[in-house]
Amino acid sequence: MADLPESATYPAGIYQLEQTDPVVGGPPNLATGEGMSNVQAQQLADRTKWLKTELESRTAPAAILAGLKTVDGAGSGLDADLLDGYAPSTSADANTIARRDFQRDIHARLLRSDYANQSTIPNGATIAMRIDATTDNYVRLVTAAGFVAWLNANNSGLNADTVDGLHSSSFLRKDVNDVTSGALTINGGGLYVDAANSSGNAFFYLRDETDKARALLFWNRLTDEIELRRYAPDGATLSGRIEIDSGGVVKINGSTAWHAGNDGSGSGLDADLLDGKNSGDFVSYDNGVASGLSLGKYIYLRDYDDGFGANTGIRSYVRDGAWYLQKNTSETNALRLFVDGNIVWNAGNHGSGSGLDADKLDGQHLSYFQQDLENRNAIELARGLSGDRGAYLDMHASDAVDYSARLIRYGGTDGNMQLVQSGAGVITINGGSDLQRNGYTVWHAGNDGAGSGLDADRFDGLDSWQFLRSDVSDGMNGSLTAFATIVPHNPGNAAGQSFRDGLTYRAGDTAIGHPENYFTSLSVKDSLHRHFQIGANKNSQKMYFRSVEDPTLLGGWGAWQEIWHAGRAAASLASSGYQMLPSGLILQWRAGANGHNSLLTFPIAFPNACFGVAFGDVNGPDTTANADVLSYANLTKTGFTFRPYNNNGAPSSGGTDYFFIALGY
Repeated sequence: MADLPESATYPAGIYQLEQTDPVVGGPPNLATGEGMSNVQAQQLADRTKWLKTELESRTAPAAILAGLKTVDGAGSGLDADLLDGYAPSTSADANTIARRDFQRDIHARLLRSDYANQSTIPNGATIAMRIDATTDNYVRLVTAAGFVAWLNANNSGLNADTVDGLHSSSFLRKDVNDVTSGALTINGGGLYVDAANSSGNAFFYLRDETDKARALLFWNRLTDEIELRRYAPDGATLSGRIEIDSGGVVKINGSTAWHAGNDGSGSGLDADLLDGKNSGDFVSYDNGVASGLSLGKYIYLRDYDDGFGANTGIRSYVRDGAWYLQKNTSETNALRLFVDGNIVWNAGNHGSGSGLDADKLDGQHLSYFQQDLENRNAIELARGLSGDRGAYLDMHASDAVDYSARLIRYGGTDGNMQLVQSGAGVITINGGSDLQRNGYTVWHAGNDGAGSGLDADRFDGLDSWQFLRSDVSDGMNGSLTAFATIVPHNPGNAAGQSFRDGLTYRAGDTAIGHPENYFTSLSVKDSLHRHFQIGANKNSQKMYFRSVEDPTLLGGWGAWQEIWHAGRAAASLASSGYQMLPSGLILQWRAGANGHNSLLTFPIAFPNACFGVAFGDVNGPDTTANADVLSYANLTKTGFTFRPYNNNGAPSSGGTDYFFIALGY
């Protein structure tokens, strides 16, 4: 039996035996793990021998005398001229000991410190400074506020660690490619997607939770076209597109889309209704001639001096083959009919003194008019009238009414012309050749188009509800595919806000009921008025889902449920591999052959911690090369120290076959 070797050293600490340390005798060696049971005894023996040596050297008479000679100060009686060979001095002379002068100042060229550099400056700390190196070279202390003011005044070019408490990694870089982990909302600006190079195209994808493309906003450099494409759930099959070519023509699935810039005369636009009316509700107009005009019972001609809607003037109607002109219901003047300024005679104004020339009309015999009617194709009323005087023509359906229909031509070169049906409405051709019905403009190829105010019942055969509105909140049943820049707008994050119908984008905060910062969500309302919401957080790489039956109450939302996806279930099924589980637990394994104190690393690092490692001896224990005990030490998230021991308690000297399984998260 041998004694432990001793040395006059003083170990900094005494090793603590671990539960995993094997009970092994022999010469101790902490570095190699040999003789672990004797390590503590040897460390204590070394300390004891060191103390004995120190005590013997310091209690010798010569040593005590030498120590006394080094003692100085009040009452010692020792007043040396030099200290370790150096004289004191109040100046900054070299090779002297600094001493205060009569002003209590110490002069030195440079003060040096071996104290470790500090990573932070405590609150309230001060900073040393001096004015100059000659006339005012005193070292003074300055506050943090004074130091900051000096930096600002001298344009220091300070490179701060943080800005408003945020590191540079919290900001997006504009000079390099960068990624944001939260929602990016742009107010008053735009989101630009640049082409990769001078020959490439620019595009913007919208993908679903399986990373399949569902929408694409695309600019084609070769054709200078912009397309908004919609893809089927497989992410590859095109199911619809909207195009804008280099000439500004908009097409939906290859067909031209009508709008205020390309409708009108010659456009080929075939609307189903016009101002809510079918084509059968309007007069047929062919080659400048109206055909098939049916006016009902009356044509009303209102008095020229009266406003619209007044029941003055005359009305005209046809009954039993006769054409009647009557005073309208509110007309107080006598009924008179003029032709070219001359009164037309009738049973009410002929007779004695009337000037009626029954044998002649306008100085002509009847034979003249028979010949004239054969050669003329027009009848003129009030020809040659001047000023505001007009002419009207009444049609009567019966003698009991003033008129059933009236045709009016007001005076002046630009006078209006009206066709009035008693009790039914008015058709007007004004001085600007605009056609109106009851005061509303009648649309035709000459006055439709941009700025016309045309409100058609349908657009290219589709009702207005089949298009998305841009001026109000709106929703859609199908999918919208975008091929150019999309600038999403955040409708608001105020607590208690109801979600809008359809698709709603929200930049996240705790107001939407999720604790994670930088949380982004999309809300969808289905046909049954149920709301579904899906959200994601780039920092945590997690996705969540929740729903609500009551679309008016945020309090009705269900709890957020995490959506597991393939990106968080990664695995490597090799001999050295791992498996990530939905709960966050990670299982790792490895097989190999290594010697004592070898550093073994896991296939991947555990994000948080490793719970522990379990071993298997591949070839089984024996009395030569293989170990009976497999252990580890220094466990971290990335690996551990492998320590196998032979069956006799000594560390394994050769490679030991093993297989381990590690659990962590």
